[in-house]
Amino acid sequence: PTCVWIIGISSTILAGAIASLAFAVLANGSLLPESILPILVFLPVVVAGAIWLLGMWVAWVTNQQEKLARTTILRYHLNEDAKAKFIAVQNALDALVKSACIWRVVSRTPTWDWKRNAGATSLINRRRIWAGYMPPPFIQTRIRVYGLSFDSVRLFFLPDQVFVFQNRKYGAISYASLQVYASPTRFIEEESVPRDSQIVDYTWRYVRKDGGPDMRFRDNRQIPIALYGYIELSSPTGLDLHFHVSNLSYAQQFAQALSDYIRYCQGPNAGSSSSRTSSRHQYQDQTKKKTREESAPEAENP
Repeated sequence: PTCVWIIGISSTILAGAIASLAFAVLANGSLLPESILPILVFLPVVVAGAIWLLGMWVAWVTNQQEKLARTTILRYHLNEDAKAKFIAVQNALDALVKSACIWRVVSRTPTWDWKRNAGATSLINRRRIWAGYMPPPFIQTRIRVYGLSFDSVRLFFLPDQVFVFQNRKYGAISYASLQVYASPTRFIEEESVPRDSQIVDYTWRYVRKDGGPDMRFRDNRQIPIALYGYIELSSPTGLDLHFHVSNLSYAQQFAQALSDYIRYCQGPNAGSSSSRTSSRHQYQDQTKKKTREESAPEAENP
C-alpha cells in the first residue's frame, strides 16, 4: 500500500506541475506568437493528463500485485459425507442471516433488585452484529464463506477451521476443539420486539412478588417478554462468545448443524463434547438489557 500511495501522489504532483505551465503560457501570452499560443496552452494539459492517467494505472497494477502477493488460495476436496454436513452448516448460517436481529451478549451480571428491574434475575449488555456471506480478506477460495462480524472481529466458517480475523491478522480454531450450545431464553424486551420473535408473557417495570404491578410507582408500564435463541461458541484456546438471536428456530438449526459437523470432525471415537448441557449453561433465567439508569456494576461474560 505504501508504494501505491507514493506512485499516486508522485504522478499527481508531476501532472500538476506540468499543467501549471499552461497558466504560465497564458500569463505571458502577449509575448508569444498567436499562431502557436493555443498549442503551447493545450500541450501541457494533454501531457499532464497522460502522466496522471499513466500514474494511476501503474498504481492500480501495483496494488493488484501486492494484493495477489498477500492472498492465499485455498482449495478444498471434501468427501460426500463431509460435503453434506458442511453444506448443512452453510444452510443454517444462511437461515441465521434471515433473523431480524442478532446480538452479541457483551456482559451479563446477576441482580438482586428484581423488583425494580421488571423481575429480571440478570442484566446484560448487548450489541447488534452482522452475519452473512462474507469473503475473507486475503483468502481466495471457491467455497461460499459465511461469517459473523462484530466490533473489530470477524469469524469465517471454512470447511477445515473457523478463521478469526482481527487487526489484519488471522487465527484459526479447529472444529474438533470448538464447542457450541444453544437454548431458548426469556428476555424482557424494553425496546421493540423483533418481528420474528414470540412474545411469551408480559411483566411490569416495577413488579411485586406475585407478578403484579407495584402500585407505588406512577410510571409503571407493562413490558413484553420475548423468547429468543441463545447461542454460545467456545474453545479451549480462549474463544468465548455469546449471542441472542431473535428467531429461536434459526438459532437451534445453526447450533444443531454446527454440532453435527463438529462431531464429524472429531472422528468416530470422539465424545459428545461439542454439545454441552451442564447446569452452568442452562440459560433459562429471565434477563433484561442493562439501562443507563441502573447502577449495577460492570459485568463479566457469563
